[in-house]
Amino acid sequence: MIVIKLFWWLGNQMFQYAIGKELAIKNKTELYLDTGNFHHDIRNYELSIFDIHAYIATQKQMPFYQKEITNPLLFKLRYPFQRICKKLDPRYIIENPKHPKIHRWMYDFNPKILDLTGYKYLEWNRQSEKYFLDIVNIIRKDFLLKHPIDDEKNITTLYKMKETDSVSIHIRRGDYIWSDFAWICEKHYYQQAIDYITSKISTPTFFVFSEDITWCKENLNMGKKYLFYRLEYQRKFI
Repeated sequence: MIVIKLFWWLGNQMFQYAIGKELAIKNKTELYLDTGNFHHDIRNYELSIFDIHAYIATQKQMPFYQKEITNPLLFKLRYPFQRICKKLDPRYIIENPKHPKIHRWMYDFNPKILDLTGYKYLEWNRQSEKYFLDIVNIIRKDFLLKHPIDDEKNITTLYKMKETDSVSIHIRRGDYIWSDFAWICEKHYYQQAIDYITSKISTPTFFVFSEDITWCKENLNMGKKYLFYRLEYQRKFI
């Protein structure tokens, strides 16, 4: 049995699911998703929009110490509590034993992770497609939307993307500016990417999604064709 503790936003949850799916298939076992973290967080479980194949974990599938963290006091002390649990139970694989931060190793590939067998409870955030390259077609199928897009704004945007040489740019600044565990890509990073695309495609149309549209307009040169879509912190159109 593989149990993945989900946390953070949609993109992170997708990576966490994909790694869990790889391990579940490799071990010929079920995949369970622990969504309990969202009871204490402003974030939500967001994978329900996809046609994924996993079970929502109940207390039956979770280690005893994870059940105890539902206690409000222990939840406040969860990071030292988790470090102790990791030492006591080798099945508990955790890579954020302190306050969750973005670490460079999150983006590196560690092949030893794919050797995990038996019951494993994983709480981590690894962002490398190398963990699930051999099941990439399964992952792509799982991440198909359950229901077709039916709201007017998204349908219009989708139509524009299909009718042009569309290039999507996501520029996240808002919460990263004041966050103490993230870093921001600077102007030259985006401009270099824009210039590269422009050198390869004669008439690209850039679709820019950001919380900080003002910064995008003032700092980026995207030629003649571009559209801006303002995002809230919680990734919703406004």
